[in-house]
Amino acid sequence: MHVRHDRGQALSVTKADFVELLALRFGLTKNIAGEIYEWIFSEIGAAVREGHRIKVPGFGTFSWRSRKARNIANPKTGAPMRLPKRWAVTFRASRHQKRFA
Repeated sequence: MHVRHDRGQALSVTKADFVELLALRFGLTKNIAGEIYEWIFSEIGAAVREGHRIKVPGFGTFSWRSRKARNIANPKTGAPMRLPKRWAVTFRASRHQKRFA
């Protein structure tokens, strides 16, 4: 399996695709590759939830960002609503990745 990037089209890689590529590239079983995948992303998630910024050189940075409270319209009724302040995980691509975007 090869992941190709065609300019102008979104590329979607599923967990199964990622695990298969990891297994093929490093000669692992899919079970071991799946465990590695789970470990990597659970560690990133845990660190970000604790408030840390995670920098992956050549790829990008994961961090928390505060989203301001704002007024919105209920999509079903159109009635005005207040959306409270909240926190969201953000990803910022590295300069290296931005060159290819």
